[in-house]
Amino acid sequence: HRALLLLGFNNIHRLVIAKSLQGIMPDTEEFRAIQQHSYVVSLFAHEIAILSGKVNAPMAGTLGLLHDLGKGAVLLLRQRHPELASSFALLDPSAVGANLLANWHIPASIVSVLEQQSWSAFVPPEDLPQEHRPAIATLYLAHGCCDLLSENANETTPQIFTGEYLAELGFPRASIKDFYVEKVHPAIAKNQKCLPEPIRKILLIGNTDESTEQPAN
Repeated sequence: HRALLLLGFNNIHRLVIAKSLQGIMPDTEEFRAIQQHSYVVSLFAHEIAILSGKVNAPMAGTLGLLHDLGKGAVLLLRQRHPELASSFALLDPSAVGANLLANWHIPASIVSVLEQQSWSAFVPPEDLPQEHRPAIATLYLAHGCCDLLSENANETTPQIFTGEYLAELGFPRASIKDFYVEKVHPAIAKNQKCLPEPIRKILLIGNTDESTEQPAN
C-alpha cells in the first residue's frame, strides 16, 4: 500500500512489466539497453496519451514496454545461432514481437498495434488502420522523444510525419524537439521523484538545474 502511495499505480505497473521482461532475456549490456529504451518510451507514451486524451494511458505505457520485444527476441536468436545471423537480420522485429505476444494470448488490439508500429515511419496516419491510429501515433511520438535523448541523436532515423501524427492526436503541428520540450518534458518532470534514478539521469531531470535543460539536437 505504501509503495502505491509513493510511486503511484502506473509506475508500479510499469516496473512489474519491465521486471517480467527482464526475466525472460539475458542480463547483458545489449538487452539492458533495449529494456531501458523501452521503459523510457513507455513513460513518454503514457504521458502523451494523458495529454492527448485519445488513448488509454495505461495501455499506451504497456505498448511502450512491449514495443521492442521482437528486437530482443531477434538478438537472442542471433546470439544462440550466430551461424544464422545474416538470416535473422532479414526478420521484421515488430512481426516477431507480435507473433510472440499472440502466442502468449495478449489481447489482439495490443498485438495488432505492435505489429503495425513500424509502418508509421513510412506512411502518414491516414494510411494506417483507423482503429489503431491513435495508439500508433502515440508510439511514434514517444519514440521520437526518446530518440532526442540518445547519445547518437543525430544518427537516428528522421521522423518525416511528426506534424501529421501530432495532428492525429489533437496537438498543434511542431517539431519533435519542440513537442518534447514544451509538452512532454514538463509533464514527466512533475513526477520525477517516482522514477528510477537511471531513468531520471537519462531524462536530465535528476536535479533542479538539469530539469531546465533541453535535449541536444
